[in-house]
Amino acid sequence: MDLDTIRFLRSDAGRSAISGVPAESVEDHRLLGMLTDLRRRLDPGLAAAVVETVRLRASGRAKFERADQMLFDRAGLEQATSEPVARHRAERFARCGPDLILDIGCGVGGDSIALASVSPVVGLDRDPARVAMAAHNVGAYGGTFHGVVGDATTPCWSRSPDAVLLDPARRVDRRRTFDPGSFQPALGIAVDIAREARVGAVKTAPGIDRSFLPTTAEAEFVSLGGELKECVLWFGEGRTPAATSASLIGVGRFVPGGDPAAVLVAAPGAVIFEPDPAIIRAGLVRHLAAEIGARMIDERIAYLTLDRVPDSPFGRPYEVESVMPFSLKPLRARLRSLGVGSVTIKKRGSPIEPEDLRRLLRLDGSEHRVLILTRIGTDPVVIIGAEI
Repeated sequence: MDLDTIRFLRSDAGRSAISGVPAESVEDHRLLGMLTDLRRRLDPGLAAAVVETVRLRASGRAKFERADQMLFDRAGLEQATSEPVARHRAERFARCGPDLILDIGCGVGGDSIALASVSPVVGLDRDPARVAMAAHNVGAYGGTFHGVVGDATTPCWSRSPDAVLLDPARRVDRRRTFDPGSFQPALGIAVDIAREARVGAVKTAPGIDRSFLPTTAEAEFVSLGGELKECVLWFGEGRTPAATSASLIGVGRFVPGGDPAAVLVAAPGAVIFEPDPAIIRAGLVRHLAAEIGARMIDERIAYLTLDRVPDSPFGRPYEVESVMPFSLKPLRARLRSLGVGSVTIKKRGSPIEPEDLRRLLRLDGSEHRVLILTRIGTDPVVIIGAEI
């Protein structure tokens, strides 16, 4: 999408054209007729942009409350931070009282929208169209935003910024890269910029090799609804004393505590406790076990076990009905004896694919169970359990 197209979409004529396309029509048989009608009145490129805008706004509702007022391109929407995650990060900035926040790699403005509720935002992006979309989208939420076409090397401030968020691009030639040196800007450059600010944060992929994480940062692993979203490196006044932390949006923040060395390894008890992915990725499973009085079923497997249901929001408990060596025929027989017709399959440390197992079980009962495929030592096991 180019700047001329964005200007049209923001104009009265563009808004009128967009409002004339029902959102449901872009996904059914009426689309061709709708597009043909638009092309009678508009340049074909603009007609296509109108339809695509309606389609992307419909998709954007999963991330943004005001998606129907926003502008996206497809890649920009896919890469944009959802509102709950962006608000969580903005709240950490807010606690430091910044006068201005620099958003480097602002994209279509997912983070800038939330940051602008804290202070005015200067957004940088190499793509002029993305800067224009970000300005429009922040405006839809009533925030103050000044867009600059540039990147981390653009000298748009005369001193170290008061607060800065960097979101390095992790794609090279449209392919995702896991090499921090290939990020744009490279992770080392982003970290150097963040260190200079009073409050600095660098977003990176939650699956990043932890050996690349600087020891001078707090690495915050963030999840939403049980799905791991990102890792944020905090510097300056933004960081806390914890080297790593796990934030479950809408639930709470877990920081290391207790004595992980005191956690025992034992056979599964009455309850299996599955830590949230943010806890696991932050390397805090043993710390969580120490806090809730749990044991580990294996040194290298992130399932905890207890004799009671723990009072903790940082994972999910399952009642253990039986533990058996993994073998298809005995497992199928056991489930059929229980009248099980549907299963939720979880795995950790097992090579078996859940969908393959589901197909091979051929169940037809009315009961539901949870199957946890894992190993204890070198032995593959299956834990049959129930949701609590």
